[in-house]
Amino acid sequence: MRKNFKRFATALGFTLSLTALAGCNGALQLGNSNSDKQNAQNAAESQAPRSQVRIYFRDVSQLEAASRAGVDLFENVDRTAGTVDALATAKGEDALKRLGIRYEVLEAPRTTRGAGLPSGYQTVEAVMADVKQVAANYPSIVRLETIGKSLQDRPLTAVHVTSKPQGIQPAVLITSGQHARELPPVELNMRLLKLLTEQYGKDPAITKLVDTRDIWLVPVLNPDGRTMVEGGSAMWRKNARNNGDGTRGVDTNRNADDHFEQGNPSTHADDYRGSAPFSEPESQAIRDLCAREKFTVSLDIHCYGGMFLWPPGNTSTPTKDEATFRKIGDHIAKPLGYRYGTINRTIYPTYADMATWQYNAHGILAFAAELQDPRFNPPFSQVDTDWKQWKDNLLYLIDVADSPRTRS
Repeated sequence: MRKNFKRFATALGFTLSLTALAGCNGALQLGNSNSDKQNAQNAAESQAPRSQVRIYFRDVSQLEAASRAGVDLFENVDRTAGTVDALATAKGEDALKRLGIRYEVLEAPRTTRGAGLPSGYQTVEAVMADVKQVAANYPSIVRLETIGKSLQDRPLTAVHVTSKPQGIQPAVLITSGQHARELPPVELNMRLLKLLTEQYGKDPAITKLVDTRDIWLVPVLNPDGRTMVEGGSAMWRKNARNNGDGTRGVDTNRNADDHFEQGNPSTHADDYRGSAPFSEPESQAIRDLCAREKFTVSLDIHCYGGMFLWPPGNTSTPTKDEATFRKIGDHIAKPLGYRYGTINRTIYPTYADMATWQYNAHGILAFAAELQDPRFNPPFSQVDTDWKQWKDNLLYLIDVADSPRTRS
């Protein structure tokens, strides 16, 4: 009897254990099911039609709240008028209402898919072919370097222009194409490359710059994102990171190791900071290049908003180099009619942006330009206008790289 009871108890315990395990498995399966469902919802939200809206804000804290709710804020912030344009899904509009943020719809909801690049703009493949051709045509002053690989294994190409061995002359860095949808900046950087090479030995001023500076150009910092735009995702901003939750992309201009913890943790957001400082190969490439080359001046070209910006992004307190930053701003931005000043005071607080990190980590006088035309992908003819405005200013930044704190 006792043996039979023991067998029964053992069998019962085994059965209960199996039942409990099955229950756990069921719970795990349910959890996976919920996770899959959430991922699907996230993916659907990221592809949902968006309205272009104009937000009327009382203070910048409302902008931070809107961004964390997944509203895609543009850079055309007018702090005086308290306005900024943005893209918002229906869910994003609901969030604005919930947050008590007033807005008006400028364009009805539409898919952010387009027909690819407007006529005249070069694809990533064409830009890289152009860069290689320039290097082949001017081997004595142009050297190409792969400073990293993108998530999709595309080369991150830096173009080094100088007639002297590297590391001797003052160094300047000019980047573009960090935000995928911003098309004109890439074209400006390419025009600068061709100006420097084609006029070397012909124009005395340009010849002097190439002879006395280490000039580094990165025409397309985010080739994966740009390729997505080419494929029809016209308003794509971030890189191509799979975030593992149905969303894609990290804003590499919010991925630096400078007040990263204050950045936007929402994978839905167009300014999503990433999983960790310098988690992305694109930002790692710039980090490593800055550590090696000791740049004195840098410029990251963006659009749009008609602004010329400098650090800090995270605080309203100016840096010790504010006077130098402002002198350069007076020279470049004032004649253009651009608004200019610190990132924090001119647009809104930013965290882990590349310019602030470059300044704090390496003392680089780091600038960001937001071109003036109020479109990310204007007709190609706009590039001619931008080039007329920026040609001499780009050369000026290269020129002052030898002693920017005294010459500006």
